[in-house]
Amino acid sequence: MKQALVIFLLSMVVGPLFSQEEGEVRVALVGDGIGQGSEGVDAESFARLLAKVAEQKPNVVFFLGNLVDGLEQSTAPESIKKLKNHLEQFTRLTDTYLGKQVKIYPVIGNHTFVNTQAAQLFKEHFKIKDTAPLESYQWAYAVNIEQTQFIVLASGLFERKYRGYRQEVLTMPLLDWLEKELRTNADSIRYRFVIGHMPAFSSRATEGIYSGLDKDLERRDAFWQVLKNNDALGYFASHEPLYDRLNRDGVWQIISGGAGMMENGDGSSSVFQHFILISIPKNKAKNPVLESIDIKGKIWDEFEIVPLDKPVHQLRISNRG
Repeated sequence: MKQALVIFLLSMVVGPLFSQEEGEVRVALVGDGIGQGSEGVDAESFARLLAKVAEQKPNVVFFLGNLVDGLEQSTAPESIKKLKNHLEQFTRLTDTYLGKQVKIYPVIGNHTFVNTQAAQLFKEHFKIKDTAPLESYQWAYAVNIEQTQFIVLASGLFERKYRGYRQEVLTMPLLDWLEKELRTNADSIRYRFVIGHMPAFSSRATEGIYSGLDKDLERRDAFWQVLKNNDALGYFASHEPLYDRLNRDGVWQIISGGAGMMENGDGSSSVFQHFILISIPKNKAKNPVLESIDIKGKIWDEFEIVPLDKPVHQLRISNRG
């Protein structure tokens, strides 16, 4: 734990600790871009962050949920029409600042799981193929980039029975599919990551405030056990408007919810605006490097994503803005 903290403090003082390698794959992760805006997104604020993301020349970008503003959870056709319009505005912004050549992979967040048709709309809008064989209102898929596997889960669902969204649901079919996917082509995969919207360990759980998958501790623990048993390096989530990294029993959790802006009365922002950049080395002897980069382009946190030989029960570093 002391070594990890020393590395973190050094990165704050001397700048980047790891040099860019030729041929590496660069993956950006952006979470919670919602904000005040007529078309579901604070276009001005979001555009500034996308411009910073573009400077890093990512090969692909994962959006960790809540791409657009909250919508009423409703079975009315108007809800899907409104969500579709918001996603079109979102794509206009990403095309403008990232370029159409950069592939976008989204997660469905709680603000965009408006009804049972939301998953199908996301699948069609972002042209995601080979999704998991689950119920139509659920959504999961896997992406292999070079020899790195990213598995995307929509951990909530809109239930017809209650005509509402349940954000902490991890169904057994979803967990079974996840475990099977993590074991697929295991010999050819160097690194495994899982991506969702809800944190498995809420940043304020020690205060008794559970805002993520830890609302259902039994299912959360089953989910984390799947990650541990199948050598997943880490789990990425958003939902909370902050940056937070945690190592729990040898698996990393990164919360990155810094794409939006919540303004205070004096016009200042109460959110640590940032994004995540993962550099995946071509050299098999090296490990992926994660950087947390703020709206000004400053690297706030930087570390190698490696499994710990002697896992600590919990290591946590946060920035709430």
